[in-house]
Amino acid sequence: MVAQVDLDLNKPLDADTQSTIARVAMKPSLALLALTLHGDYYRQLQSKCNRRIVWDPLLQLVLVTLFVGITAYIFRDIYQISDSFGEFLSLLWANKFALTNFFPALIIIGGFIGVITFTITDEFRNMSDVMSTDEAMAKVFRFPLRIYANARESDMDSTLIESGSRSTDLIVYRNSPIAVITVVPEPEKSSDKVFYAKITGLHVRKSYAKAGLEEDLLQYAKIKALELSEKYAKDNKFNGKKIKTILLADAYSVDPILPALYLRNGFKVTGSSYHINSFQREKKSEKIMKIVPLSVFYKFFSIQRLSYELELNE
Repeated sequence: MVAQVDLDLNKPLDADTQSTIARVAMKPSLALLALTLHGDYYRQLQSKCNRRIVWDPLLQLVLVTLFVGITAYIFRDIYQISDSFGEFLSLLWANKFALTNFFPALIIIGGFIGVITFTITDEFRNMSDVMSTDEAMAKVFRFPLRIYANARESDMDSTLIESGSRSTDLIVYRNSPIAVITVVPEPEKSSDKVFYAKITGLHVRKSYAKAGLEEDLLQYAKIKALELSEKYAKDNKFNGKKIKTILLADAYSVDPILPALYLRNGFKVTGSSYHINSFQREKKSEKIMKIVPLSVFYKFFSIQRLSYELELNE
């Protein structure tokens, strides 16, 4: 078994290391690292989704309305006997006990919003956690990553290692991977006329989100898709010149980066779903506090999984 390269996403890069950046193909020693970067994408989505909910204009309006209503109700007696705003503040200062009713109410409202937000966005955390399961790894990489990572030096020329390494590229900066792209074939959808490949993961570490590396990763994905198409045609003895190559991708509406990236590069939206967790089959929606289905909140805050496609032969 080859030794795995460690990656601590909370640790800054070594400033003393030469500042070189390079594209490298995945190899068994980088398998766990690639998986970690893909899982980090969903952790970052949870954070982005939290911001989307908290700063939603309608929710802000509801919170302001509740704040004004609670304030007016709790301090109504003091306000009624005040002739001016200055007198109101003086009476409020002299009757600080009124605040004992004000702050608990705010804490209850804040706690309620916090519970709802956590429940809604927890699906992204769950997706990150299940990345280490065989089922999730199979969906992302389309091969047994655990076996790939446990390969011996004598296995490096095997078909599994070669095809696995071909699926994923990483961008390495200061000897530390900061971005990952994985593209896999979709043979069950393909035919002698069209070949489908899918981006199952495209992510840049948060610290380098403004470096524009997503554009580079997408270009790598296009190249990989065309290479996979050529291999598919060769393996099946099809006429490669007559096969269209379609690159598929998924993104989430709460992500300000990938949806814009795909549209900017000519992808078309082919569908959307409120079934967020692509690693699990769609099932009956959970209910918050056993009352309101979670899907209702997804629709209210427009939290969707979007599907895209791009024809590369045009």
